[in-house]
Amino acid sequence: MKRKTNIANTLEVIDHKAKYDAAVKRLLGDKTVLAWIIRDTIEEFKDYSIETIRDCIQGEPQTARKKVFPGYTPEMVTGNNTEDSVIGEGKVTYDVIFFIFTPCGNQVKIIVNIEVQNNYYPGYDLVTRAVFYCARMISAQLNREFTTANYDDIKRY
Repeated sequence: MKRKTNIANTLEVIDHKAKYDAAVKRLLGDKTVLAWIIRDTIEEFKDYSIETIRDCIQGEPQTARKKVFPGYTPEMVTGNNTEDSVIGEGKVTYDVIFFIFTPCGNQVKIIVNIEVQNNYYPGYDLVTRAVFYCARMISAQLNREFTTANYDDIKRY
């Protein structure tokens, strides 16, 4: 008996519920799907196989389901929290966020965030929203990935 892959199981579940945000995020949380996206969007991975790229993804991608209390910073070993709260700036919940290291040479850590949109024209410029999310992800690295003594340790998005 053949065993279904995670992708097959997810597609079966979302077949009738394709409009549900959580189902799409779950599909995009699959490492194989992410590997295809990474190969076509991040220059450092364009010449690598899907299997190699999958192996570079650290831990399990977080998909808008792990909640974090404001001010609480857990040990960052694998993945990233999907929720970012800043007093006075509100809360941002990222759809899919994870770490990946470049496969060879001087390994570079890249933090990847994928945002799903079900409306191509949400009433604002999506690029402006992306800039805001990137700014939040960069500032959230303070005292986790870098200190004010060395801004050169900020990780790329």
